[in-house]
Order: sequence, then C-alpha cells, then structure tokens
Amino acid sequence: MAYLKELPSSDLEKFIDYIPGAVLDETLDDVEYDFFGIIERDEGIGIVICRPDENADVYIRFIYIVPNMRNRGIMNRSLDQLKVFYWGIGYEHFYIRYLPYLNPELASYCNDGDFEIRRNDSAYFDFRIGDITEKNFLDKTSDNVVSLASLPARQIKRLYNQIQSDGIQLVDFDDPNNNFLMDESVVYMSNGNPFGLALLQKNDEDALEVLLFYIKLNKPLPVYYMLTSLREKLINKYPPETRMEFFCRNPYMTRLLEKFLNIKGNREVVADFDLNKLDEYIDYQTFSEI
Repeated sequence: MAYLKELPSSDLEKFIDYIPGAVLDETLDDVEYDFFGIIERDEGIGIVICRPDENADVYIRFIYIVPNMRNRGIMNRSLDQLKVFYWGIGYEHFYIRYLPYLNPELASYCNDGDFEIRRNDSAYFDFRIGDITEKNFLDKTSDNVVSLASLPARQIKRLYNQIQSDGIQLVDFDDPNNNFLMDESVVYMSNGNPFGLALLQKNDEDALEVLLFYIKLNKPLPVYYMLTSLREKLINKYPPETRMEFFCRNPYMTRLLEKFLNIKGNREVVADFDLNKLDEYIDYQTFSEI
C-alpha cells in the first residue's frame, strides 16, 4: 500500500521530474515548503508539496501521482495522512485550491470530505481561436500594442523588472528552452513604456498557452486592445480549431476576459478543512507521524 514520506533535500532529486517548472522555481529553494513523496513498493509514484504558515494554516500547493497509479484511492489516502500529520503538530486549517474542470478526482475528494468549499474569481480559460469572432470586438488594434519580438532589449528588461517588482515570478525571455512565441506575444505601451504583456507559448498538446496576461493599469481598454491584437495575429496564423488556454488569478482581469471574449472562465475552488474536527475521532495515543 502506498504511503507518505517526508522528503529531505537529499531525496528530492528522485521526484524532481514530477514537478512542473513553474512550481519547481517557486518552491525548491524556499524553506517554507514541505515536500512529501508518495511511495509504493519502494518506488516513488508521486509527490505532494505543502506550505504551512504562522497562522496554523497549511496549503496544498501541488499534488501529482503517476498516471498508471491513479484512480486507486492513493491521492485520497495521501491527503488524509497529511491532514492527520499537520493536525498532530498543531495546525488548524487544511486548504486545497483546485480547478474542478481539470481536477475532477480532487473535486470529488473535497466534495465528499467535510470541506467548506467556495469559488473565487481566479479562472481557467480553455477555448478555440475560432471562438473569438470579430463581432466580439468593436475596433481594430490600437497603435499602443506591439509584438514582444519588436520591443527593444532595454524595454524588455524594463517590462521584466516591472513584472517582478509586482511579485510575479517570470522565467527569462531569452531562454531558448521556454519556446516563447515572441512574434505572437503582445505588449501594451503607454507613453512609450511597456505596461502590459500577453506572453504565449505552444505546449506539448499543440495548444497555445497564455503563460501570463499582465497589465499594470487597472483599466479595461488596455486589456481590450491586447485581446484584439492577439486575435488578429492568431486568426491569420493558426487553424480556427487551435486551442487556447490560460489561468488568470486577477479577479478584475477575469471579469474583463469573460466580458470581452464572451466566454465563461472555469472558476477556481478553495476547499477548507477544519483540522480541529479530527479531535472527535482520532486518539492521540494511536497517532504516529509520517
């Protein structure tokens, strides 16, 4: 039977391939995160990354199980073990954020597991280029929108620094391994300076993924102009059935995207389990740590 093992840094290398690059960049060198390997017959079959905080809350940042071991209840048992582990060392709330659209198994676990569930304004968008019809837009592209490829190096650096100063981690534009679509990615300019970015990448499924939709100005027109420019670039370069997908954590941006694209985003869910409930049916004498 699969079990959880807290991972020291020396053992983490065996599980690195299970962690997406963006999650790895965020968590690997941060001491605030806890890593747990999921083990079956001495083989690592998955990983869970948690972030406990000083408010006695613990957040599940990432969970992964290899495909051939899914749908066996392993994820449910692993999360149950984590609830007991963190309850045993004094934590009070256990949070999981997920997209029901992409994580039906996790949604089922939380819906059936005495969690308090609420939807937030973060949303995942998944649609075809052909779904963005010209009638959704009133005007042509603004002159204030340029392609990322045409932006001078000093302006790219300025944009990069601005994004980082807002607390958003972004990998290097110049890294060839990222396969950014520089010609298709667009930048919003204001008074000669970059203030917005829609950064595109083609993923392994040949869908166009918007890695970041960023705007410094909380105004609708910049978002509108960037979307209009993206449509004009993509509709002439890719088949209408080409999928586009991206995840938006900015509530204001989510509402604008839904309005301009006329497409409903798939809202993220936050599930909260009160660990104090475990006092009712777990005997402290039988508790053992992971």
